[in-house]
Amino acid sequence: MLHYNCIAHLYNTRYAEEQTPKIAVSVATVSPLMEDSVLDLGCGTGLLISRLRILTKNVVGLDISKDMLKDIDSTIRRATNVHLVLADADFVPLRKNAFDAVFAITLLQNMPNPKQTLREMRYAAKHDASIIVTGLKKRFSENAFRKLFENTKLKTELLNTVANLNCYVAACHEA
Repeated sequence: MLHYNCIAHLYNTRYAEEQTPKIAVSVATVSPLMEDSVLDLGCGTGLLISRLRILTKNVVGLDISKDMLKDIDSTIRRATNVHLVLADADFVPLRKNAFDAVFAITLLQNMPNPKQTLREMRYAAKHDASIIVTGLKKRFSENAFRKLFENTKLKTELLNTVANLNCYVAACHEA
């Protein structure tokens, strides 16, 4: 939290170019519809939210860094279909089975217990929801990333066909 509070003001300058292809692949995988309710866990400065808010009816962005949330563009923050929550992704304070899609872009490698984070994603997701998770290749081997999903009751497809990404992208659904 402290790290992200310190870098919030320069996050987009430093990471937007790197995040944009991950976001494009993730959104294309789910193709959210206007009636969907979507959760962005670890939303940071709202790079994914800026896309989702025009595609979906309801977007909730959750992050533990108050400064990252403050740095979200004012246009996004003022959008009537965007709701921001200051909270820990390992203890999601939202209703169970509330979301049609849940995203965690570049989040798991920052979490003390990634399996707990995946449990919270399942908690927040509807039974037929899409769950999209990325993991940085410099933090996870492909095998280690796959192992995160073992015993989670999620049917997981690793999208290995995505070239030139610095991360793995997993598309998950309830098994």
